[in-house]
Amino acid sequence: MTFVAYRLAPASGLERATVDLVRQLADVGPVTVIVLRGQPDTVFGPQLRHAEVITGFAALRRARRAMRSGAPLVVCGLWAAASLVVIAAVRLRRPNDAAVIHWEHSLLPQRLDHDRRLGHVLRLGRSSIARSRAIVCVSEGVAKAVRELPFSGGIPVSVVPNMITVTERPRPKSTEQPRPKSTERPRPTSTARPHDGDPNRVVMVLGIGSLRTLKNYELAVRALAELPPRFHLTLLGDGPERVALQRLSEQLGVEARTTFAGHVEDVGCYLEHADLLVHPSRAETFGLSILEA
Repeated sequence: MTFVAYRLAPASGLERATVDLVRQLADVGPVTVIVLRGQPDTVFGPQLRHAEVITGFAALRRARRAMRSGAPLVVCGLWAAASLVVIAAVRLRRPNDAAVIHWEHSLLPQRLDHDRRLGHVLRLGRSSIARSRAIVCVSEGVAKAVRELPFSGGIPVSVVPNMITVTERPRPKSTEQPRPKSTERPRPTSTARPHDGDPNRVVMVLGIGSLRTLKNYELAVRALAELPPRFHLTLLGDGPERVALQRLSEQLGVEARTTFAGHVEDVGCYLEHADLLVHPSRAETFGLSILEA
């Protein structure tokens, strides 16, 4: 199977879902990943088997060849579809003459309202999407938006939620519970924190996501200003709204209680130490970070 991705790093929801799925499939058979932008040298890690990752000019040549071969091809999202049309100059002779599956993560009316680029990308990629043999969406909301597209009629649309990869982390020795014997039922582990009764303990509030208007982290910063001084907000992610959010935190006098950590590959250690997860997004196609938490 061949996947066509616009990029795989930095890893947001679509990129992480693609990497996780390719990792699973590569354990059981050959997978080819065509990456049209960037050099994702480290996103898969050294343990990936049976996978070929193609980048640069070779990716464009392989994309054209794959679209015309009739072999199964998964196009990962609107940006990949638009790139196939614009960059790779792909034109299919007739609908459904290739086994192309479009895997859609991004399309929602609310996202189109807040991100004009998405509308342009949709118009560019429509010829690729219209010639798909099937469209797979990550949620019912995305599927509804796809079915309402004027050029999607007659194409089967289905919903397959994203998979969640859970990494089990070793617990600190000081909190390890004795292992039960095989005949014993596992002992419940208390979720209470050592200083939950301390009114001066810092409360760690965590937000995970790209810093864009749709994610609405302005609301989180404004809410922080209404909370007692012991509340601290950490935002994991980057984007065009970062500077504006930093200025807002300064204007509200909470810059010392706000941490902009930028893009973080492994958010697990932050989730382990957080007291609250905030997700003020105006709309979500799937909400991967909520499920991971």
